[in-house]
Amino acid sequence: MCLQKGNIMDNGIWPKRLFALDVSRGFAALSVVLWHWQNFAYKGASLPEDFHKASQPLYTIFRMFYEKGSLAIEYFFILSGFICFWLYSLSIEDRSTSLIRL
Repeated sequence: MCLQKGNIMDNGIWPKRLFALDVSRGFAALSVVLWHWQNFAYKGASLPEDFHKASQPLYTIFRMFYEKGSLAIEYFFILSGFICFWLYSLSIEDRSTSLIRL
């Protein structure tokens, strides 16, 4: 099925904004920031030999982000691509905008 202007998004069946996905993308972005926070726990180009994960700042609070935060990066980019497609698919289809002008 091809999405046409005035067909699906303009007749009230589908929302123009997906706020729940925007919030989810915001949480994913925050997770990425917290995942990068662990890189400021040590100095130098490599980890010291006696480095222990539990010695990172606020490890007990941010443990999930320190250990699994890299998955949020993938989720963030997948979700961002979907939201971008959702917002611009109709205008790209009818050639009122192009990828170069986005």
